[in-house]
Amino acid sequence: MNAQGPRRVYTREVYLGYSDIGQRVSSHRVENSTWLLSSLKDNQGRKRLAGVGSVLDYSAFGASSFNDALLHLCPLTQGKPELLDFHLLCDQITSKSDLQTLNEILLENSSPSPQLMRAVHKMGEEVGVSETLEFGDFSILSQGFLLFVEMTQFTQGGFLEIGAELRMELEQGFWVEKGVTQTRSRSLGRSLDVEVKVPANSSIFAFIRVLEKSFIIPVRLVLRSGFQIVTEMARIICVDRTNVHVTYTPSGQ
Repeated sequence: MNAQGPRRVYTREVYLGYSDIGQRVSSHRVENSTWLLSSLKDNQGRKRLAGVGSVLDYSAFGASSFNDALLHLCPLTQGKPELLDFHLLCDQITSKSDLQTLNEILLENSSPSPQLMRAVHKMGEEVGVSETLEFGDFSILSQGFLLFVEMTQFTQGGFLEIGAELRMELEQGFWVEKGVTQTRSRSLGRSLDVEVKVPANSSIFAFIRVLEKSFIIPVRLVLRSGFQIVTEMARIICVDRTNVHVTYTPSGQ
């Protein structure tokens, strides 16, 4: 009261509930910047703006004032929104699979006895992994916002269906710049060479197929915009195209 009693000096945002003066403040003096004063944590509850040079004794305004109610102090700053938390909602992951044919190889045996024949196929762009972060349609984040996506929470979720290559990529994390590049992908060079026994005077089709698995992981972003705490949703899409196999069908079927 009247700037008497215990005195504290703050130069950054602080929650007074963790201090020895929480809900015991009766006056303030502002020497720099403009501050938002709130009666609850995270800039919630009743609010008051205090500018440079402001000196106020709350006790002079009775029970409806901030007397013994102030809990959160936050200096107002201009600039881009600040990312406070990036959390993967692992319990809400969805996935889908799509079987695609990369090649059809005809193995013909015109001899009167069974023959062991080879099916060979070299793969480049068809096989690989990719990760994409998609921001919400109404995100307050502007183009140029740079974010490093930590994927350790994802690997801890126990996703046994993920191929080894994608898992290694996710463990490394990846950078995302909003509006410039949001996807990282890597192609894997791979050659498939298998042998199959073809009956006499017959032919067999060898189908080279890849099972594409897509995992969609919701993401919760917590941002500070001015003195407001904003929660937004985004999603990470991981595509695994490393599961390649061969199936055989007799010609004519």
